[in-house]
Amino acid sequence: MVEEKNSNEPSEQSVDQKSETGTAKDSVARMAASFAERFGSYSNQSNFSNIIDLKIFMSIRMQAWGDDYVRSQRLEKKANDIYFGITTKAIAQEVREYDDHIGRSEVLVSTRRREAINSTANVSNVFNQDIIIDFVREKGAWKVDSASWQAKP
Repeated sequence: MVEEKNSNEPSEQSVDQKSETGTAKDSVARMAASFAERFGSYSNQSNFSNIIDLKIFMSIRMQAWGDDYVRSQRLEKKANDIYFGITTKAIAQEVREYDDHIGRSEVLVSTRRREAINSTANVSNVFNQDIIIDFVREKGAWKVDSASWQAKP
């Protein structure tokens, strides 16, 4: 006797594809949150390690931006005798676009940021700020192609 599948039930293959896509989207969302926290945490005494250390997660285009940004900031030689730092914590993330076929994704990460002046214990300002992180797939891996802080509310 041959069993007929109900045409309304998803096939095993489509379930697997959906779960793989869901897992990939979840992975991109987690990467965006982690990137936002590290990218957005800065100290004027850390020599731009928040950008330099993240280059491995950046696309070639974003790496070029990072190199240019660090170079230009170092040329300005701002005084760093008074400590200034900002710590960023991701509080939510939303995958706004995801296309596995063309290798592009956009994630909105909501963050809470804390500024400190004179010492890490002296928090002077706490605010929420969103960042939009765009990903591209390069050589089979998702890479951050741009990160754009949104205006403070």
